[in-house]
Amino acid sequence: MPETKSQARAHAKRVGIPVSNVVKAKAGGHYIAPRGVTSAKGRHAYAECRAGGGKQSTCAAVAHNVHKKR
Repeated sequence: MPETKSQARAHAKRVGIPVSNVVKAKAGGHYIAPRGVTSAKGRHAYAECRAGGGKQSTCAAVAHNVHKKR
């Protein structure tokens, strides 16, 4: 579920994920990318996948694949 930027940042802090993992999708809304994805392209791939209706697990796999190809 997309969140506002402030909601996503607060959620990330609450669960111990770096705030740098909060990414905005082009369609709007902010998402928290998986911890292991450190590349910007991987994070954005996750956000776009989630904004398109993808499941967390599927989008995480996509993000990890994009991250590995950097």
